[in-house]
Amino acid sequence: MKKHKLSVEEEVDFLALAIVSTAKDYQLCYQINNVLGINLDKSAVIRQFNPKTKQLSDFQGYIYSDKENSVVYYIVNNKEEGKTLLPKLKQADFVCFLAGMNAETKIEDCLKLIGKIQQVQKVFIIESEHLNNIIIE
Repeated sequence: MKKHKLSVEEEVDFLALAIVSTAKDYQLCYQINNVLGINLDKSAVIRQFNPKTKQLSDFQGYIYSDKENSVVYYIVNNKEEGKTLLPKLKQADFVCFLAGMNAETKIEDCLKLIGKIQQVQKVFIIESEHLNNIIIE
């Protein structure tokens, strides 16, 4: 009997930027607040599901909800307590997630403005296939 493999692709409902920076998280968030005109608060939790171990890991971060523009910003360390949020992007020190109805319209502005921060060496858009095991609530 012929076997068929069922593949289920989860749709990611947020966008993300990888940030390479020498700054501490609070320093980077201060600079991002200045260039984007937002007010990040340290109260976010992003979860990562590890399909091999079937366990969830929590990553602490910063959040700002821009209700006027229907966008929520999250800044999270990519590496925390020996864990990596996005293992295929180990060069990234931070990840900036954008969720909400207008995230797509804001991602390019964020890319340009965050890239101008002196302590940021590189910033780039993360392809959605790298975000499948990330849970933003």
